[in-house]
Amino acid sequence: YRYSEFVKGEYTEFDYYKDYWGEKTYYDKVIAKYIPDSASRLKALQTGEIDLIFGSAMLTYDDYKQ
Repeated sequence: YRYSEFVKGEYTEFDYYKDYWGEKTYYDKVIAKYIPDSASRLKALQTGEIDLIFGSAMLTYDDYKQ
């Protein structure tokens, strides 16, 4: 992937790099969203707005169990 866009406090976007020498990636684009509030982060995961939460410090154990 190649860095394509950054919006401070909101997200960083990465696009597929067409000149990559290996196998084509599964996704054409990856967006890393910054959601500082843990309740909003969990809600975004539950509603499908995001696909994963990275980092063990981002979820409490009770949130994880949900």
